[in-house]
Amino acid sequence: MKRLSSKLLCLLFILISTLAHADTQNFQVGVGGTIIDIQAPHKFHEVTSLFPEFERFFKTITPQTNRLLGALISEEDLQRANENQEPKLNRYMMLQVAYQMENKSVSSAEFQDLTSTIKKLQKTLLQKIKDKTADEVTNNFSEEYKIPVDIKIGEPVPLGTFVEQSDAYGFGNLMRYKVSSGEKEIEYDMVTGIAFLRVKSRVLFAYVYCLYESEKDINWAKSKSIEWIDSM
Repeated sequence: MKRLSSKLLCLLFILISTLAHADTQNFQVGVGGTIIDIQAPHKFHEVTSLFPEFERFFKTITPQTNRLLGALISEEDLQRANENQEPKLNRYMMLQVAYQMENKSVSSAEFQDLTSTIKKLQKTLLQKIKDKTADEVTNNFSEEYKIPVDIKIGEPVPLGTFVEQSDAYGFGNLMRYKVSSGEKEIEYDMVTGIAFLRVKSRVLFAYVYCLYESEKDINWAKSKSIEWIDSM
C-alpha cells in the first residue's frame, strides 16, 4: 500500500509538472477586447504570469508607446529561475502591442500599406527606435530599481527582411550595447528579429533577441522568428 501511494504521488508530481510546462507554452492575450491564442516556440516559455519579477524587468525594457503582452525565456533559464538562480537571458522574446493600435481593427489592405511604409523607412525607423530605447530603458531602470544605469546603443546593422507574408512582415538587425553602472561596464552585441503581425485584425509586435557571437546566432534569430510567426 505504501509503495502504491509513493507511485501515485510520483505520478501526480509528473502530471503537475507537465501541466505547468504546457501552461507556459500556450497562453492567451487580450487586445482591444479580442482574445488571441499564442503558442511559444519550441523550448521557450511565457514567464510574466508566473514570476512578478520577470514581468517587472520586461516592462522596463518595453517602449512607453507599447503594452507588454508576454515575455518568453528559454527552458534553461526557466529551470534556473525555478531553482532560484539568476537566468542568463542570452535568448528571449517579447510580444507587444502599440497602445494607439490596440483598439483598431486593421484590414489586410491596411496591413499591406503599413508594411510597405516600414520597408521604405526601415533604416530611419531603426535609428529612431535605437535612440529612444536607450533613453527610455536608462530612465526606467534608474526609476524602477533605484540603480544609476547608463545604456548606449550603437549604430544598427540591418540584416534584411526574413519573412514577408500577407499577414506578417519581419526583418532583423544587429546592434552593440554598452551598459555602465558606477565603475562597472559591459559591452555586447545583440541580434534582434522584429516582426509585425496581423492576428484577428489586430497588429502585434513580436521581438526575438539573441546574444551575438557568430553567424549561427543570426540564423537562430531568423528561424525562431519565423517559427513564432507561423504558430500565430
